[in-house]
Amino acid sequence: MLRGMRPLPFVLVLCCSLLAASSSLARKVGVLPMVGGAGVDAKTAAALTEALAGQLARVPGTEVMTQAQMKALLDLEAQKQMVGCADDSCMAQIGAALGVDELIGGSVSLVGSSWLVGVRKVEVRTAGSRLADRRFKGGTLDDVLDALPALVAEVSQAAPSAAPLATGVLAIAPGGAAPAGGRELDAEVAPAVKKRLVVVGDGKGLVVAYDPKSEDSFAPFYAGRDGRLFAQRISGGGREGEVSFDLVFWEPRVAERWQASFGKKDGKHWLQCGDKKIELSPTMLPKGARLLQVRWQRRIDKIARTDDGVYFVVDVAREPEGSRDFRLHVGKPGALSYQRVDAVMLERDESVFTTAQGRLNVGYGASWTPKGGAPVPLKPLPVEDHAGEAYGPWRVYAEPLGTPCDGLL
Repeated sequence: MLRGMRPLPFVLVLCCSLLAASSSLARKVGVLPMVGGAGVDAKTAAALTEALAGQLARVPGTEVMTQAQMKALLDLEAQKQMVGCADDSCMAQIGAALGVDELIGGSVSLVGSSWLVGVRKVEVRTAGSRLADRRFKGGTLDDVLDALPALVAEVSQAAPSAAPLATGVLAIAPGGAAPAGGRELDAEVAPAVKKRLVVVGDGKGLVVAYDPKSEDSFAPFYAGRDGRLFAQRISGGGREGEVSFDLVFWEPRVAERWQASFGKKDGKHWLQCGDKKIELSPTMLPKGARLLQVRWQRRIDKIARTDDGVYFVVDVAREPEGSRDFRLHVGKPGALSYQRVDAVMLERDESVFTTAQGRLNVGYGASWTPKGGAPVPLKPLPVEDHAGEAYGPWRVYAEPLGTPCDGLL
């Protein structure tokens, strides 16, 4: 101790020690400048960046690195790269240089009368990402600011434990939470159509709306809760004018396709979800209700497993046709984690997906080859026989699908 310096009181020493420990346990997050797209100037983008950082600072256990701190740690060339950084690998590289656990960026644009805002979080260690976005048709900048808390909450959902999952000679470390599979973009519905929608509900929050005068027998209907009604992907059914109809919709968690259907007969509306068939009564659209596009935009493409029950589930974006936006989910049922796919090789009888942890081969001689290890044989499984389990009890996705059966299955 320096001469003349009095020892610190014990309470103050203890307090400082606890603060230091708390700080060391906090997740360090770097915030990239929001990218201003069409119709958004640099000052507005900068203001939104500060608002985003302020919202992140309110998340418990989060330590936000300021723009000034980030610039002090990066050289000029890296700073230029930071401003235009958009893909996951670029963000992960910058995050590693900054020494943060997560990096969060976003974009905002004004297209026509719609504000489009998106926020993306990248886990630096795994390069796994999570995206949340919104569209405000006829909205204002205030709507964008008001949406930031919800967007931050979506991308800040806790990832699974990072402890390795051991299975014989195979050890796979979870790669974080799966990126969102759904979206909430407004559907384009003509005002005249919206006025003639018939609305029914179960009295417990579920609302279903459809156009009884549609000339398309398989026109989508809308269903949801909390004022968010998603268009449904129709796969079959029939209609007899406005008197009766039966629409079969996409719902992978039911055993048979007909077990996911909505219809009207003898003046009464009904909804079938699995073994449950409930009656729906006339109601009104909730105040401020939003009609949204089909929420789920991915489909399961491949499934395989090891002899001791570790599953490999590959999904792909539905659009555009021929998309190579594949994602891999690995683990035991109820505890699958996301692994980012870095490279894809697709052939007639074989598909190979490469990740940072290894290579998955599905097809002839299916196997998982961990990085630096020997191949582990896999058994390919028919997707049509196991998709329901993947969407259901296996919990590949920890988010609703946007169908009327959410909460009923």
